[in-house]
Amino acid sequence: MASYKTDTIRPLLIASLLLGISMLWLCFNFYHIIVLSQQKDQIDTQRYLLVTFRSAVVDAETGQRGYLITNNVSFFDAYTEGKTKALETYQAIADNYQLFPAIKPLMLQVKALSDEKFNIIESSIQVQLDAGAYASHLTLSKDKGRTVMNEIKLKLENADLLLLSQRQTYEKQIKKALEFTILCGLLLVIIIVGILIFSYKRTIKLFETVLETKEASESFAHQAEHDMLTGLPNRRGFEHFIELTHSNAHQRKLQYAILYMDLDGFKAVNDDHGHNIGDNVLVEVAKIITGLLREHDFLARLGGDEFAIVINHFHHQKSLIDIASRIIASLNRPLNIAEQTIQIGVSIGIARFPHDAIHKETLISMADAAMYFSKKKGKNQFSFISDTLAA
Repeated sequence: MASYKTDTIRPLLIASLLLGISMLWLCFNFYHIIVLSQQKDQIDTQRYLLVTFRSAVVDAETGQRGYLITNNVSFFDAYTEGKTKALETYQAIADNYQLFPAIKPLMLQVKALSDEKFNIIESSIQVQLDAGAYASHLTLSKDKGRTVMNEIKLKLENADLLLLSQRQTYEKQIKKALEFTILCGLLLVIIIVGILIFSYKRTIKLFETVLETKEASESFAHQAEHDMLTGLPNRRGFEHFIELTHSNAHQRKLQYAILYMDLDGFKAVNDDHGHNIGDNVLVEVAKIITGLLREHDFLARLGGDEFAIVINHFHHQKSLIDIASRIIASLNRPLNIAEQTIQIGVSIGIARFPHDAIHKETLISMADAAMYFSKKKGKNQFSFISDTLAA
Protein backbone atom coordinates (compact mmCIF):
# COMPACT_ATOMS: atom_id res chain seq x y z
CA MET A 1 0.00 0.00 0.00
CA ALA A 2 2.85 2.38 0.86
CA SER A 3 4.49 1.62 -2.49
CA TYR A 4 1.18 2.18 -4.26
CA LYS A 5 0.72 5.54 -2.52
CA THR A 6 4.27 6.54 -3.44
CA ASP A 7 3.83 5.45 -7.05
CA THR A 8 0.57 7.40 -7.26
CA ILE A 9 1.24 10.55 -5.23
CA ARG A 10 4.79 11.29 -6.36
CA PRO A 11 4.00 11.56 -10.10
CA LEU A 12 0.93 13.66 -9.29
CA LEU A 13 3.01 15.99 -7.12
CA ILE A 14 5.58 16.39 -9.90
CA ALA A 15 2.83 16.98 -12.46
CA SER A 16 1.16 19.48 -10.13
CA LEU A 17 4.48 21.30 -9.68
CA LEU A 18 4.98 21.48 -13.46
CA LEU A 19 1.39 22.59 -13.84
CA GLY A 20 1.88 25.35 -11.27
CA ILE A 21 5.11 26.53 -12.90
CA SER A 22 3.48 26.51 -16.33
CA MET A 23 0.51 28.51 -15.07
CA LEU A 24 2.79 31.05 -13.38
CA TRP A 25 4.85 31.36 -16.55
CA LEU A 26 1.66 31.70 -18.58
CA CYS A 27 0.38 34.44 -16.26
CA PHE A 28 3.74 36.21 -16.45
CA ASN A 29 3.66 36.08 -20.24
CA PHE A 30 0.12 37.45 -20.30
CA TYR A 31 1.15 40.27 -18.00
CA HIS A 32 4.26 40.94 -20.09
CA ILE A 33 2.17 41.06 -23.27
CA ILE A 34 -0.25 43.51 -21.64
CA VAL A 35 2.62 45.76 -20.51
CA LEU A 36 4.25 45.67 -23.96
CA SER A 37 0.91 46.42 -25.60
CA GLN A 38 0.41 49.40 -23.33
CA GLN A 39 3.90 50.66 -24.13
CA LYS A 40 3.18 50.21 -27.83
CA ASP A 41 -0.01 52.23 -27.41
CA GLN A 42 1.96 54.92 -25.62
CA ILE A 43 4.37 55.07 -28.56
CA ASP A 44 1.44 55.42 -30.96
CA THR A 45 0.11 58.25 -28.79
CA GLN A 46 3.53 59.92 -28.78
CA ARG A 47 3.79 59.63 -32.57
CA TYR A 48 0.34 61.13 -32.87
CA LEU A 49 1.49 64.05 -30.70
CA LEU A 50 4.46 64.59 -33.04
CA VAL A 51 2.09 64.81 -36.00
CA THR A 52 -0.20 67.11 -34.03
CA PHE A 53 2.72 69.38 -33.11
CA ARG A 54 3.82 69.63 -36.72
CA SER A 55 0.27 70.39 -37.87
CA ALA A 56 -0.04 73.11 -35.21
CA VAL A 57 3.15 74.83 -36.37
CA VAL A 58 1.97 74.59 -39.97
CA ASP A 59 -1.40 76.09 -38.97
CA ALA A 60 0.39 78.98 -37.24
CA GLU A 61 2.51 79.55 -40.35
CA THR A 62 -0.62 79.43 -42.52
CA GLY A 63 -2.22 82.12 -40.35
CA GLN A 64 0.89 84.29 -40.87
CA ARG A 65 0.80 83.85 -44.63
CA GLY A 66 -2.91 84.60 -44.76
CA TYR A 67 -2.39 87.87 -42.97
CA LEU A 68 0.65 88.88 -45.05
CA ILE A 69 -1.20 88.16 -48.30
CA THR A 70 -4.63 89.58 -47.45
CA ASN A 71 -3.74 92.02 -44.67
CA ASN A 72 -6.79 90.58 -42.91
CA VAL A 73 -6.28 90.57 -39.12
CA SER A 74 -8.71 87.65 -38.74
CA PHE A 75 -5.79 85.40 -39.70
CA PHE A 76 -4.27 86.29 -36.33
CA ASP A 77 -6.76 83.88 -34.74
CA ALA A 78 -5.46 80.96 -36.83
CA TYR A 79 -1.90 81.86 -35.89
CA THR A 80 -2.75 82.18 -32.18
CA GLU A 81 -4.65 78.88 -32.13
CA GLY A 82 -1.81 77.12 -33.98
CA LYS A 83 0.82 78.47 -31.61
CA THR A 84 -1.21 77.62 -28.50
CA LYS A 85 -1.88 74.10 -29.83
CA ALA A 86 1.82 73.64 -30.60
CA LEU A 87 2.89 74.72 -27.11
CA GLU A 88 0.32 72.46 -25.43
CA THR A 89 1.29 69.51 -27.62
CA TYR A 90 4.97 70.01 -26.95
CA GLN A 91 4.28 70.02 -23.22
CA ALA A 92 2.39 66.73 -23.59
CA ILE A 93 5.37 65.29 -25.47
CA ALA A 94 7.79 66.59 -22.85
CA ASP A 95 5.75 64.94 -20.07
CA ASN A 96 6.64 61.58 -21.58
CA TYR A 97 10.40 62.08 -21.83
CA GLN A 98 10.83 59.59 -19.00
CA LEU A 99 9.16 56.92 -21.14
CA PHE A 100 10.93 57.93 -24.35
CA PRO A 101 14.30 59.45 -23.40
CA ALA A 102 15.73 58.77 -26.89
CA ILE A 103 13.68 61.57 -28.48
CA LYS A 104 14.40 64.17 -25.79
CA PRO A 105 17.50 65.70 -27.45
CA LEU A 106 15.69 66.01 -30.79
CA MET A 107 12.59 67.49 -29.20
CA LEU A 108 14.65 70.07 -27.30
CA GLN A 109 16.07 71.13 -30.66
CA VAL A 110 12.53 71.16 -32.09
CA LYS A 111 11.45 73.39 -29.21
CA ALA A 112 14.24 75.85 -29.89
CA LEU A 113 13.47 75.81 -33.63
CA SER A 114 9.74 76.27 -33.04
CA ASP A 115 10.42 79.22 -30.73
CA GLU A 116 12.62 80.70 -33.46
CA LYS A 117 9.90 80.00 -36.02
CA PHE A 118 7.28 81.77 -33.94
CA ASN A 119 9.63 84.74 -33.44
CA ILE A 120 10.13 84.99 -37.20
CA ILE A 121 6.38 84.82 -37.79
CA GLU A 122 5.65 87.47 -35.17
CA SER A 123 8.44 89.74 -36.48
CA SER A 124 7.10 89.55 -40.03
CA ILE A 125 3.60 90.31 -38.82
CA GLN A 126 4.86 93.31 -36.84
CA VAL A 127 6.75 94.65 -39.88
CA GLN A 128 3.57 94.28 -41.92
CA LEU A 129 1.63 96.17 -39.29
CA ASP A 130 4.21 98.96 -39.20
CA ALA A 131 4.58 99.19 -42.99
CA GLY A 132 0.90 98.90 -43.70
CA ALA A 133 1.64 96.85 -46.83
CA TYR A 134 3.57 93.80 -47.81
CA ALA A 135 7.26 94.76 -47.59
CA SER A 136 9.77 93.36 -50.06
CA HIS A 137 12.40 92.81 -47.37
CA LEU A 138 10.09 90.22 -45.72
CA THR A 139 11.27 87.78 -48.38
CA LEU A 140 14.41 87.26 -46.33
CA SER A 141 12.31 86.41 -43.28
CA LYS A 142 10.20 84.08 -45.40
CA ASP A 143 13.27 82.20 -46.65
CA LYS A 144 14.64 81.93 -43.12
CA GLY A 145 11.25 80.78 -41.82
CA ARG A 146 11.11 78.10 -44.51
CA THR A 147 14.56 76.86 -43.53
CA VAL A 148 13.59 76.68 -39.86
CA MET A 149 10.38 74.89 -40.73
CA ASN A 150 12.27 72.31 -42.77
CA GLU A 151 14.57 71.74 -39.78
CA ILE A 152 11.56 71.24 -37.53
CA LYS A 153 10.06 68.72 -39.95
CA LEU A 154 13.36 66.85 -40.22
CA LYS A 155 13.81 66.65 -36.42
CA LEU A 156 10.23 65.48 -36.00
CA GLU A 157 10.71 62.79 -38.66
CA ASN A 158 13.88 61.59 -36.90
CA ALA A 159 12.04 61.50 -33.57
CA ASP A 160 9.22 59.54 -35.22
CA LEU A 161 11.75 57.05 -36.66
CA LEU A 162 13.16 56.50 -33.16
CA LEU A 163 9.67 55.87 -31.81
CA LEU A 164 8.86 53.60 -34.74
CA SER A 165 12.03 51.59 -34.10
CA GLN A 166 11.09 51.25 -30.45
CA ARG A 167 7.57 50.20 -31.47
CA GLN A 168 8.95 47.50 -33.75
CA THR A 169 11.09 46.27 -30.87
CA TYR A 170 7.98 45.99 -28.70
CA GLU A 171 6.15 44.16 -31.50
CA LYS A 172 8.96 41.61 -31.70
CA GLN A 173 8.86 41.16 -27.94
CA ILE A 174 5.07 40.74 -28.05
CA LYS A 175 5.41 38.15 -30.81
CA LYS A 176 8.05 36.29 -28.82
CA ALA A 177 5.90 36.46 -25.69
CA LEU A 178 2.94 35.12 -27.65
CA GLU A 179 5.04 32.22 -28.90
CA PHE A 180 6.08 31.45 -25.34
CA THR A 181 2.44 31.74 -24.27
CA ILE A 182 1.39 29.25 -26.93
CA LEU A 183 4.15 26.88 -25.79
CA CYS A 184 3.02 27.27 -22.18
CA GLY A 185 -0.56 26.63 -23.25
CA LEU A 186 0.47 23.48 -25.09
CA LEU A 187 2.53 22.39 -22.10
CA LEU A 188 -0.48 22.99 -19.85
CA VAL A 189 -2.68 20.92 -22.15
CA ILE A 190 -0.09 18.13 -22.25
CA ILE A 191 0.29 18.16 -18.47
CA ILE A 192 -3.48 18.23 -17.87
CA VAL A 193 -4.08 15.43 -20.39
CA GLY A 194 -1.19 13.51 -18.84
CA ILE A 195 -2.64 13.97 -15.35
CA LEU A 196 -6.07 12.85 -16.57
CA ILE A 197 -4.66 9.79 -18.33
CA PHE A 198 -2.44 8.93 -15.37
CA SER A 199 -5.29 9.46 -12.91
CA TYR A 200 -7.60 7.34 -15.05
CA LYS A 201 -5.10 4.50 -15.28
CA ARG A 202 -4.26 4.67 -11.58
CA THR A 203 -7.97 4.79 -10.73
CA ILE A 204 -8.60 1.74 -12.89
CA LYS A 205 -5.62 0.05 -11.26
CA LEU A 206 -6.96 1.00 -7.82
CA PHE A 207 -10.38 -0.43 -8.67
CA GLU A 208 -8.74 -3.59 -9.98
CA THR A 209 -6.70 -3.86 -6.79
CA VAL A 210 -9.80 -3.30 -4.67
CA LEU A 211 -11.74 -5.88 -6.68
CA GLU A 212 -8.86 -8.35 -6.46
CA THR A 213 -8.65 -7.75 -2.72
CA LYS A 214 -12.40 -8.14 -2.37
CA GLU A 215 -12.39 -11.33 -4.45
CA ALA A 216 -9.47 -12.67 -2.46
CA SER A 217 -11.23 -11.75 0.78
CA GLU A 218 -14.43 -13.40 -0.39
CA SER A 219 -12.45 -16.44 -1.52
CA PHE A 220 -10.74 -16.69 1.87
CA ALA A 221 -14.09 -16.24 3.61
CA HIS A 222 -15.62 -18.93 1.41
CA GLN A 223 -12.72 -21.29 2.06
CA ALA A 224 -12.95 -20.62 5.78
CA GLU A 225 -16.61 -21.69 5.83
CA HIS A 226 -16.62 -24.41 3.17
CA ASP A 227 -15.33 -27.95 2.86
CA MET A 228 -12.60 -28.24 0.23
CA LEU A 229 -13.57 -31.78 -0.76
CA THR A 230 -17.32 -31.56 -1.24
CA GLY A 231 -17.77 -27.82 -1.62
CA LEU A 232 -20.39 -27.89 1.14
CA PRO A 233 -20.34 -25.50 4.09
CA ASN A 234 -18.10 -26.82 6.89
CA ARG A 235 -18.74 -26.78 10.62
CA ARG A 236 -17.95 -23.07 10.83
CA GLY A 237 -20.35 -22.34 7.97
CA PHE A 238 -22.96 -24.52 9.65
CA GLU A 239 -22.62 -22.63 12.94
CA HIS A 240 -22.91 -19.31 11.11
CA PHE A 241 -26.06 -20.43 9.29
CA ILE A 242 -27.59 -21.80 12.50
CA GLU A 243 -26.94 -18.46 14.21
CA LEU A 244 -28.87 -16.58 11.51
CA THR A 245 -31.62 -19.17 11.24
CA HIS A 246 -32.16 -19.38 14.99
CA SER A 247 -32.29 -15.57 15.37
CA ASN A 248 -34.83 -15.28 12.55
CA ALA A 249 -36.97 -18.15 13.86
CA HIS A 250 -36.90 -16.75 17.39
CA GLN A 251 -37.95 -13.25 16.26
CA ARG A 252 -40.66 -14.39 13.81
CA LYS A 253 -41.95 -17.34 15.85
CA LEU A 254 -40.98 -19.86 13.18
CA GLN A 255 -39.79 -23.45 13.52
CA TYR A 256 -36.86 -25.29 12.02
CA ALA A 257 -35.21 -28.68 12.46
CA ILE A 258 -31.67 -30.01 12.56
CA LEU A 259 -30.84 -33.43 11.08
CA TYR A 260 -27.51 -34.85 12.21
CA MET A 261 -26.19 -37.64 9.94
CA ASP A 262 -23.35 -40.10 10.24
CA LEU A 263 -22.52 -42.55 7.43
CA ASP A 264 -22.73 -46.23 8.35
CA GLY A 265 -19.93 -48.46 7.11
CA PHE A 266 -17.73 -45.60 5.91
CA LYS A 267 -14.71 -46.70 7.99
CA ALA A 268 -14.77 -50.04 6.20
CA VAL A 269 -14.74 -48.23 2.84
CA ASN A 270 -11.54 -46.40 3.77
CA ASP A 271 -9.97 -49.57 5.17
CA ASP A 272 -10.93 -51.80 2.22
CA HIS A 273 -10.68 -49.41 -0.74
CA GLY A 274 -8.43 -46.59 0.41
CA HIS A 275 -8.94 -42.94 1.21
CA ASN A 276 -9.25 -41.84 -2.42
CA ILE A 277 -12.33 -44.03 -2.84
CA GLY A 278 -13.53 -42.80 0.54
CA ASP A 279 -13.23 -39.19 -0.63
CA ASN A 280 -15.14 -39.99 -3.81
CA VAL A 281 -17.86 -41.58 -1.69
CA LEU A 282 -18.18 -38.40 0.39
CA VAL A 283 -18.47 -36.29 -2.77
CA GLU A 284 -21.13 -38.61 -4.16
CA VAL A 285 -23.06 -38.60 -0.86
CA ALA A 286 -23.05 -34.79 -0.87
CA LYS A 287 -24.49 -34.76 -4.42
CA ILE A 288 -27.20 -37.31 -3.57
CA ILE A 289 -28.39 -35.52 -0.42
CA THR A 290 -28.30 -32.11 -2.13
CA GLY A 291 -30.53 -33.48 -4.86
CA LEU A 292 -33.12 -34.59 -2.29
CA LEU A 293 -33.37 -31.23 -0.48
CA ARG A 294 -35.43 -28.16 -1.24
CA GLU A 295 -33.82 -24.91 -2.36
CA HIS A 296 -34.10 -23.24 1.03
CA ASP A 297 -32.76 -26.25 3.00
CA PHE A 298 -29.15 -26.21 4.15
CA LEU A 299 -26.58 -29.06 4.00
CA ALA A 300 -23.12 -29.00 5.61
CA ARG A 301 -20.28 -31.45 6.12
CA LEU A 302 -19.20 -31.20 9.74
CA GLY A 303 -16.10 -33.32 9.30
CA GLY A 304 -15.18 -36.93 8.48
CA ASP A 305 -18.39 -38.75 7.53
CA GLU A 306 -20.68 -36.47 9.53
CA PHE A 307 -23.24 -34.22 7.80
CA ALA A 308 -25.95 -31.90 9.06
CA ILE A 309 -29.12 -30.52 7.49
CA VAL A 310 -31.17 -27.50 8.54
CA ILE A 311 -34.80 -27.77 7.43
CA ASN A 312 -36.76 -24.51 7.26
CA HIS A 313 -40.43 -23.88 6.56
CA PHE A 314 -41.89 -27.25 7.54
CA HIS A 315 -45.33 -27.55 9.13
CA HIS A 316 -45.63 -31.15 10.27
CA GLN A 317 -43.34 -33.84 11.62
CA LYS A 318 -44.29 -35.95 8.59
CA SER A 319 -42.30 -33.58 6.35
CA LEU A 320 -39.15 -34.35 8.34
CA ILE A 321 -39.90 -38.07 8.25
CA ASP A 322 -40.28 -37.95 4.46
CA ILE A 323 -36.96 -36.16 4.00
CA ALA A 324 -35.10 -38.52 6.35
CA SER A 325 -36.66 -41.58 4.71
CA ARG A 326 -35.67 -40.43 1.21
CA ILE A 327 -32.09 -39.83 2.32
CA ILE A 328 -31.81 -43.26 3.97
CA ALA A 329 -33.34 -44.98 0.92
CA SER A 330 -31.05 -43.16 -1.54
CA LEU A 331 -27.85 -43.84 0.41
CA ASN A 332 -28.80 -47.46 1.05
CA ARG A 333 -28.49 -48.17 -2.66
CA PRO A 334 -25.07 -49.43 -3.86
CA LEU A 335 -22.76 -46.67 -5.14
CA ASN A 336 -20.61 -47.16 -8.24
CA ILE A 337 -17.31 -45.46 -7.39
CA ALA A 338 -14.32 -45.92 -9.72
CA GLU A 339 -15.86 -49.08 -11.14
CA GLN A 340 -16.31 -50.47 -7.64
CA THR A 341 -19.56 -51.17 -5.85
CA ILE A 342 -19.72 -49.46 -2.48
CA GLN A 343 -22.40 -50.16 0.09
CA ILE A 344 -23.02 -47.67 2.89
CA GLY A 345 -25.88 -46.42 4.99
CA VAL A 346 -26.72 -43.45 7.18
CA SER A 347 -28.00 -42.85 10.69
CA ILE A 348 -29.99 -39.68 11.27
CA GLY A 349 -30.94 -37.75 14.43
CA ILE A 350 -33.63 -35.06 14.39
CA ALA A 351 -34.31 -32.17 16.81
CA ARG A 352 -36.86 -29.38 16.30
CA PHE A 353 -37.07 -25.75 17.37
CA PRO A 354 -38.92 -24.78 19.51
CA HIS A 355 -40.61 -28.14 20.11
CA ASP A 356 -37.50 -29.86 21.52
CA ALA A 357 -35.37 -26.92 22.67
CA ILE A 358 -35.30 -23.11 22.49
CA HIS A 359 -31.49 -22.74 22.61
CA LYS A 360 -29.55 -23.57 19.45
CA GLU A 361 -26.68 -25.21 21.34
CA THR A 362 -29.11 -27.51 23.12
CA LEU A 363 -30.87 -28.25 19.83
CA ILE A 364 -27.57 -29.25 18.19
CA SER A 365 -26.68 -31.51 21.08
CA MET A 366 -30.11 -33.14 20.90
CA ALA A 367 -29.78 -33.81 17.17
CA ASP A 368 -26.36 -35.37 17.78
CA ALA A 369 -27.73 -37.52 20.63
CA ALA A 370 -30.66 -38.67 18.47
CA MET A 371 -28.22 -39.64 15.70
CA TYR A 372 -26.19 -41.85 18.07
CA PHE A 373 -29.47 -43.34 19.30
CA SER A 374 -30.24 -44.38 15.68
CA LYS A 375 -26.85 -46.08 15.43
CA LYS A 376 -27.49 -48.00 18.65
CA LYS A 377 -30.88 -49.11 17.35
CA GLY A 378 -29.24 -50.83 14.38
CA LYS A 379 -28.09 -48.05 12.01
CA ASN A 380 -29.50 -46.97 8.66
CA GLN A 381 -32.51 -45.32 10.30
CA PHE A 382 -33.64 -42.02 11.82
CA SER A 383 -34.73 -40.96 15.31
CA PHE A 384 -36.27 -37.88 16.92
CA ILE A 385 -34.86 -36.70 20.21
CA SER A 386 -38.23 -37.53 21.71
CA ASP A 387 -37.59 -41.19 20.78
CA THR A 388 -34.51 -41.24 23.01
CA LEU A 389 -36.51 -39.89 25.90
CA ALA A 390 -39.26 -42.46 25.38
CA ALA A 391 -36.67 -45.24 25.33
